[in-house]
Amino acid sequence: MLTNRPVWGIRSGGEYFDASSVFKSGYIGIGWSDLGDLSKLPADQSDIKKHLMVTHQKHTDITLHRFEQGAGALYHFKYVMQDGDIVVYEDKPTGKTYIGTVDGSYKYDRSVSADAPHLRPVKWKHKYPSSSIRTRLTQRGQTLWEIRNPQEFRDLMED
Repeated sequence: MLTNRPVWGIRSGGEYFDASSVFKSGYIGIGWSDLGDLSKLPADQSDIKKHLMVTHQKHTDITLHRFEQGAGALYHFKYVMQDGDIVVYEDKPTGKTYIGTVDGSYKYDRSVSADAPHLRPVKWKHKYPSSSIRTRLTQRGQTLWEIRNPQEFRDLMED
């Protein structure tokens, strides 16, 4: 029963991210690849932010706010997201929205995606034209967020 499961919206890599390799491998992934494996860092959002700032210091265009958002996304992706949670990913270049359930623990693997190596296994259940989804998925500037009005996605998973 999926009625009480969190529903996570995921946006990964923007227009330059090729989602097909991640989906074909049965994963969802998010970026900040220079950070490395989160399993080697303390399970603390502020520590993740500090490491992001060190590993990405050559990127002078990244604001403190963006580092905070990235640390929050990575922390929730590894430590808050659970098996059975629903994930929704809109692949803008193809106009498709993928819906599935998390099916395992976090792992870091650049061989699956160099751009989005922070991975969670997902059982992809459905693929819809994005135009058929009524609930707006964009959460401005966010990589990962819990969808506030998730009923449409829970209903789609029950089909």
